[in-house]
Amino acid sequence: IMTQLNPTLHVVHYNSELYSNMSIAMTQKDGLAVLGILIEKALIPAFDVQSLLPKDLGRYYRYNGSLTTPPCYQSVFWTVFSEKVQISKAQFKDLENYENDNKINEST
Repeated sequence: IMTQLNPTLHVVHYNSELYSNMSIAMTQKDGLAVLGILIEKALIPAFDVQSLLPKDLGRYYRYNGSLTTPPCYQSVFWTVFSEKVQISKAQFKDLENYENDNKINEST
């Protein structure tokens, strides 16, 4: 169960072998793959992008599903890693700000 205390980071990929861009791929059943990374807030002094991936990449859940934002196309092959990764509160705020900035940019 995901709550405000259990955020996830979604890294979205599209099937570039079959589709020329993400807009086309997201409307196709085999168009997208998403890595779902569970996040836990922690005190960590520096941010390393590799730290967004869990140490054990072999433990994960997979399922066919949809995007989590409208239009919620049913075109995603999800991979959610079992192990949580830790980020600091400041890093979490940076990710929130990045997401909010992208929402603003997408609407303009």
